[in-house]
Amino acid sequence: MERKKEISSTGQITRVDVKFAYLTNDKYGSVFVPPCSALPRNCRSADLTLFYKAGDIVHFTAIPQQGKNECQWLATKVTPSAKNDLYQAPCRQISTFQQVVTITLVTETYAYACNDELGMVFIPGAAFQQSEVIKLDSYLTLGDSIIVRIRSQAPRCGCNWIAEYASKITALNAAASSILNVIGNESSCNDHIERGI
Repeated sequence: MERKKEISSTGQITRVDVKFAYLTNDKYGSVFVPPCSALPRNCRSADLTLFYKAGDIVHFTAIPQQGKNECQWLATKVTPSAKNDLYQAPCRQISTFQQVVTITLVTETYAYACNDELGMVFIPGAAFQQSEVIKLDSYLTLGDSIIVRIRSQAPRCGCNWIAEYASKITALNAAASSILNVIGNESSCNDHIERGI
């Protein structure tokens, strides 16, 4: 079966760096985005982070590539969706925007997690510190507990939430978060980590 020469569709940005980005599409999977395909014409700054953030909905055109950057597709044109603001849903009521979730699916550039209060949460690779994580599937496994700071999004693939920040729970930071919970319960501050597992 011969692969299409060019595809055109809508996707969601999953990771943005200064010189590259990744987006995902339900049908085609991960797409590598070089700056030349996504920056506006006559752009003075080649920094993709000035124009895109994880979770943005974009329209794209892409061509096949030989698995470079672990993607089968290379974007040739990427433009923000005119309806992106509609996809970024208004804030829903939850107990706290910082929660603990459990990983249910992981790929190189994004993951899904869940907890009882939120349901499914989309975690783009950009939510992790770039110096800490290069490939999510090398860093996370199913069942890992993650601390996330979230914002709401319009329902997409069963998710009403997207992580803006994420950190894997280790023995060291679990002890620190336990101390924060105790301190948070003794003060008037309600910013402590809510355990939703």
